[in-house]
Amino acid sequence: MAREIFPTPPTPPSVLKGEIARYAANNNLTECSAAHSVAFLHALCRAFEAQVTAYYHAGTTAQDRLARLSEISQMFRETRFVDGKRVFTTAASNASLSAEEAYAQNAGDCPPGFRCSDRQCVLDL
Repeated sequence: MAREIFPTPPTPPSVLKGEIARYAANNNLTECSAAHSVAFLHALCRAFEAQVTAYYHAGTTAQDRLARLSEISQMFRETRFVDGKRVFTTAASNASLSAEEAYAQNAGDCPPGFRCSDRQCVLDL
């Protein structure tokens, strides 16, 4: 069990645009190209969710699955996208603290509809 960063070459925007067009055509999408990009993004997230869930279920014991869940949660907490001064992440404001420090200070500041869980903002179901 180990999380890896697997470097791959970037896809040039012109090539990705063609891939999204093919994805849209294969899935009978007829809306504008922005909708095609969002549909592709959602499909990509669903594919990743399926793989992460399979990885979690590959754990043979409850302890192993808990360790895998911790690893998956950390991966999400460490991932962020930056656009100028704006940061897009699931990490809560307390993400840089240890779990023990964060819990001692209570929850991080998550937007409405989300709750702080394991130092990240998750949908409040």
